[in-house]
Amino acid sequence: MAPSQTLEQVSSGRENNLDFLRFALATLVVFSHSFALPGYAALEPLRRLTRGQIDGGSLAVDFFFIISGFLVTQSWQRSKGVGDYLKKRVLRIYPGFLVTVALCGLVVGPLGADSFAAYWHTFHPVRFLYNTAQLQFVLPPVFTHLAYHSANGSLWTIRNEFLCYLMVAVFGLLGLYRFRIVLLGLFGATLLLYMREVYGHIPFCRGIVFPVIGQLDMWPRYLTQYLAGMCFYLYQDRIPYAPRWIGIGAVIVATACFLPVLAAVLPLCGAYLLFAFAFRRKPDLHHFAERGDLSYGIYLYAFPIQQLLLLFVAPHMAPLLLFGLAFPLTALAAWASWHLIEKPCLRFKTTTAPQRVAVEQK
Repeated sequence: MAPSQTLEQVSSGRENNLDFLRFALATLVVFSHSFALPGYAALEPLRRLTRGQIDGGSLAVDFFFIISGFLVTQSWQRSKGVGDYLKKRVLRIYPGFLVTVALCGLVVGPLGADSFAAYWHTFHPVRFLYNTAQLQFVLPPVFTHLAYHSANGSLWTIRNEFLCYLMVAVFGLLGLYRFRIVLLGLFGATLLLYMREVYGHIPFCRGIVFPVIGQLDMWPRYLTQYLAGMCFYLYQDRIPYAPRWIGIGAVIVATACFLPVLAAVLPLCGAYLLFAFAFRRKPDLHHFAERGDLSYGIYLYAFPIQQLLLLFVAPHMAPLLLFGLAFPLTALAAWASWHLIEKPCLRFKTTTAPQRVAVEQK
């Protein structure tokens, strides 16, 4: 690898390890939840390694947002217009989500309810459909005898990610991608807000809820990760890609695992390592998802499958046993989701135009 290379040079082709990374991150969510759901969250390996700073599920979600910030900004740049861009985003998110929500609401929810009759008495179809259209998942009380009273506790991030998709479009319509320094400054501001929350223990606008965007105090974290991905894309021509920088980043992240600074390190050094692996030529994992991109389906279906296993087999099942039972079932559901729902819907995406040339980036 030439030391003078930039991230733009190594990411310009179609060959990358991003499909594998997404699969690995989705698997990490399942593994982490295998500890949290039966009540063993304190024993989760990454939580113990980082001295409680983060667990595998939270790390995976952070990295998902970083990757999405990079790829969805690229998608905007390559789209024919706002309509083409939104069509692609809707086709990627909604079909799999809608089917998952329908199964959770009509099958998993009743199975996890204390009483079928009580569940259906409090289940309001119109309200359910209204919430689903807004990428919100709300059910009557379910799984009340388990640690987590939810049929699918992973779905809340889907709405937040889609709102970030809309943010990408708004920035594009405002022409901000011509002035990337503005977005870099916005990333810096959200990072400072996030650090204030983590290290100052001062939540941003605690308890304030806005229409559409929801609770304000959860946004500094996820905006920081998403904007980090956006900035890595916009500044890829300036970001060096060399073994020494990868080594330095790895040392910083490894050290941060033992010091209370991991939250400050991950949006920068963690993101750098993420993209360094994503665009490496070796290991060659470029064709990982040739027979199916299971990452989204794994994320959608793992939680309800784990909850049902805990309900019908053992509520305090050993974490590794829960993972061993849940993951094959989840992978099978994800395979069906990809081949029967996601892939057929993605065929309706329009052909993208050549990538727009960024003008007057500063």
